Amino acid sequence: MSRPASLVDDLLNPALVALLAREAAAGYDSEHGAAMAWPLAFVALPMVLHGPTQKALPKTVATYLPNWAAANPLLAAGVAPRARSLSGHIRAGARFGLRHGLLELDGSGGLLPGPARPGAPEGSLLALHRSARLVGRWFGRSAEPASVLSVLRVRP
Repeated sequence: MSRPASLVDDLLNPALVALLAREAAAGYDSEHGAAMAWPLAFVALPMVLHGPTQKALPKTVATYLPNWAAANPLLAAGVAPRARSLSGHIRAGARFGLRHGLLELDGSGGLLPGPARPGAPEGSLLALHRSARLVGRWFGRSAEPASVLSVLRVRP
């Protein structure tokens, strides 16, 4: 017998997660000129999908991630547990994105935005879309993916 879907399961459908992963990968690629390391998707999306964290994100990528984490210690500390709890949704979204052309893998397994261009987002989806791209760009400014994971206390 299958369990009834929860509201979280309904909201975190694979298409939405794939779209947000695509935007994070596009932001990363635009800033760093390379594919986003796979583990960063497991950090970017919990930051974007958690309302209080999303609202506390900087307006530009000029803010350094360690400075943001120091100024928002409770939000930064919550990224790792949220990453663990959302990992199944993120994997399903990545599979959906790869299957439908929203995401591609480079030769080393990094995520790139795929050629499929979704329609322009509206309403609350627009805020998620912009936040995902900003987080991707922000991560792209960091020296190494390991630095991002370390600052946010996430272990792969």
